[in-house]
Amino acid sequence: MEQDDRSFPQRVSGDVTKPNPTTELTQRAAGPNFFREGENVQFMHAESILSHNLTNNVLRLKFITETYSFSEINFEVSFITQHIFRVKFAGQTATLDALTDDPDFPPSEARMLDVVPLNTKVDFNEADGREATFEAFTLDPKEGIFGLGERFDGVERRGLPVDFVNHDAIGTSNTRSYINVPFFWSTNGYGCFVHSVARTEWDMGLSEAGTFCTEEKFMGYFIMEGQTPKDILKQYTNDLIGTSPLPPIWTFGLWISRNSHQTWDVVDGILEKAEQHKLPVDVIHLDTAWFKEDWNPALLFGDRFPEPDKKMAALKEQGIRTSLWQYNSPPTREDNVLNIEALAADYLGHETLPDGSRGPNLFSYPPSTTGWKTTLPSHLSGASAIKTDFGDCIPANAHYLNIAGRRFNNLYSLVYNAAVHRGAKSVDVDTAQWARSGTAGSQRYPVHWGGDSQCSWSALQGSLRANLSIGMSGFAYFSHDIGGFIGKPSPELYVRWAQLAMFSSHARSHGAGDENGREPWYFGDKAVEIFKGFTNIRYRLLPYTIEQATVGAKLGLPLVRALILEYPKDCNVWNIEGQYHFGSDLLLAPVLQPAEDASKQAVYMPAGTWFDFWDKKEFVSRGEWIEVDAAPLERMPLWVKSGAMLCWTKERMRTFNNVGTIEKVEIYGESEGDWTCGDGQGGRVDVVKSVDGQWSCKGRQEVVINVFR
Repeated sequence: MEQDDRSFPQRVSGDVTKPNPTTELTQRAAGPNFFREGENVQFMHAESILSHNLTNNVLRLKFITETYSFSEINFEVSFITQHIFRVKFAGQTATLDALTDDPDFPPSEARMLDVVPLNTKVDFNEADGREATFEAFTLDPKEGIFGLGERFDGVERRGLPVDFVNHDAIGTSNTRSYINVPFFWSTNGYGCFVHSVARTEWDMGLSEAGTFCTEEKFMGYFIMEGQTPKDILKQYTNDLIGTSPLPPIWTFGLWISRNSHQTWDVVDGILEKAEQHKLPVDVIHLDTAWFKEDWNPALLFGDRFPEPDKKMAALKEQGIRTSLWQYNSPPTREDNVLNIEALAADYLGHETLPDGSRGPNLFSYPPSTTGWKTTLPSHLSGASAIKTDFGDCIPANAHYLNIAGRRFNNLYSLVYNAAVHRGAKSVDVDTAQWARSGTAGSQRYPVHWGGDSQCSWSALQGSLRANLSIGMSGFAYFSHDIGGFIGKPSPELYVRWAQLAMFSSHARSHGAGDENGREPWYFGDKAVEIFKGFTNIRYRLLPYTIEQATVGAKLGLPLVRALILEYPKDCNVWNIEGQYHFGSDLLLAPVLQPAEDASKQAVYMPAGTWFDFWDKKEFVSRGEWIEVDAAPLERMPLWVKSGAMLCWTKERMRTFNNVGTIEKVEIYGESEGDWTCGDGQGGRVDVVKSVDGQWSCKGRQEVVINVFR
């Protein structure tokens, strides 16, 4: 499928050698590393301590620097908790107080800036006069580094380059990312969060050591210590940045989407066909075409979707929620309600043209993020979800209220999604979000998805890598487009992608094109049966999924977990990118290549006792690689950990925002103690073990209990 700039209005050129029209520097030189590689650059290195004092758990040092002239560096270390300390340092020309708007960090609510910092009045559009601050640290020979957000090119980051500017990645098999997070953790038991919104660059052992730098006159970061990766993620999310709240249960059902459904008749036809095939569905998404005019997000339904409130209410009665697309850069026109509000409130940005003159206005969101609070309630009262598309790149030479576009780029995604989140919640607390862009703190506004993937096996592999890496960066929930977005998948690729999606936190089918559907009936009868089978498993295992999501999110843990999170002492799992845990008890090895390429599949089985999900056969592992026959199309390799209990609900077509009525309990291996599981109706199922080792359900004779040993 041929794509050009008209298909992606915010597309960023892939030509990294193209000069910047303002600075005439290459994109690489325009970043902080310019200071490390450029000529006529003066470095300031600490030489000796000039003074020090300790007050209220804050250590302050003043260094003399080794430069052409006498200078000083102010250095401060403060303890946030027993396991977290904060480092700040700056040269003579900057003060440590300028590091952040929150000197009493961390406050009880917003623990990362999600509004424009009002005291920031800097402009880094010109190369001359810019300053950057660097920090370096030693990497042990066997040390692994994880995190840094959504990474399509690799999960373990040591020795890999990092493009840390939010982009429209246009694919899921490159170094770009929609979600860059300035946080990483090490297998040596520490994590690091760089608390900066400036342009940031990273070198994780690509050269001599680990380094990071920010394009500002000061540096601020937090170091946290933990015995395990789970300890570090808990401290990062709970004590610093914030956790992911549990989205409404209906969001864990199947989402159906394409770009774009053109009328209500098309929507009705899809839902009727899903009913005929007995395919469960919870959400129908309307993409760019729901507006009165395409790509003019004026929050007004067009004639193609008459009586929208009435229709959305009728769908909701049937258990179908409606999701609506939103674009962060509506045109500055008099017929756009957001633009009218922006003009009145004077929070439009503008771009600086090459000749230095002021360019056209650019839409922005106000620091107070009041815009969505006032516009959403009156226009979107019937919708249950907002898809916040784009928000991942703004012009570097743009000027916004009190902040330059160059500095605002990654932070913009947080401001944008926070604004929509608050506006939507003011309409209905049971609403949700489907976001593409983000940075540190964005996990507080779930759910995020992996953007515009190609319809290819490499894009499927990249989507799983992104899911694993963002889960190790504090995000509990993440999704991807079943089958890929750009192009059309083969039936085999579509089915394999669907199997991965049904064991991801959220599942959505989505493709580019009005007639380029991603419903299973476009891929043959066999695809329909397999897709429906895995969707039913997803719905029936909602008690497990919701329990794992609830507990995990409080601890800063994702549903989709890289194996290192569960087995940090097993160095065999550090570089495994093709397997994962779904919660604590399910081990998956999705098929990520076509059947013609392999008759066998290598799978790493962590130490312990496992049961095949399909035939219940037991396997005892020492922590070893095994080779299994390539899975038939209707199966995905999947095992259950010994000691697990899976609660199954009855089959149903909708969640109706509850996990469902439990009809069966499966107990694997030797389980100790009693179990309790919510039944979705305000009650619970209590599974107890008698003294003679027999299991039963208190007061629920109809619940079947199967034990596998």
